[in-house]
Amino acid sequence: MAEPTEDIPYSVSSFATPDPEKKPDDPDRAKKSVLVEVLKYLDEAIETHNSFDSIDLSKEHPLTAEQQIAVAKILVGHLRDVKNTISNKVKEL
Repeated sequence: MAEPTEDIPYSVSSFATPDPEKKPDDPDRAKKSVLVEVLKYLDEAIETHNSFDSIDLSKEHPLTAEQQIAVAKILVGHLRDVKNTISNKVKEL
């Protein structure tokens, strides 16, 4: 013989349901214009240091031309990494 079943009310008050997920406000949103200006500066710096014009071939310079080229390559790589990080942040905003 089947046991008697109770009807369970499935209505729940609003305080028991989770709030819709809200994304926290990004504190950098107000600084987007500053980030865009930094990206412009980084473009200029990369262009400047990615050129052989920045190499000083005079004998008074403490580094050889090869050393200066190596330093410039490292610097440009670092500037590109920073630019990529900031570009990704601007895309998120």
